[in-house]
Amino acid sequence: MGKRCGGAGRRAGGVSAVIAVLFWAQAVSAASLVLSCRAAEGVAGARVTALCEAVVSVLAETDPTREITRDDTGSEQADMIEVTVLAADKRSLTAELAWRAQGAMGQSPPLSLTVSDAILAPHIYRQLAVALLNESDWPQ
Repeated sequence: MGKRCGGAGRRAGGVSAVIAVLFWAQAVSAASLVLSCRAAEGVAGARVTALCEAVVSVLAETDPTREITRDDTGSEQADMIEVTVLAADKRSLTAELAWRAQGAMGQSPPLSLTVSDAILAPHIYRQLAVALLNESDWPQ
């Protein structure tokens, strides 16, 4: 009988530890993220907005508990992503992404997407957002 209670006690302790780890993981991932989007001179604001929305969408899918705010100033303690659109027209887009999170930093190289048979569509912006996050080694 003692072994049985001890086993149940160990299981309960193990369950408590798992619950504590889950709450900690949720608290870490729920940290706020400051997203800023910028454009090089001559780049239309609509292109910047579309790419920024795509980055928000991808981030929300990978970590739905994280609060994403848009602020150009940013907090020194908050995680930060800065998207810069370097060039854009109706058929191509070039951008880079820099980030700071949990004491680490990263940056993507400038990445470009070009379509020859259509204008840039929402799924194209999404593809570039995914590529920027992947190439920058964003800690997902």
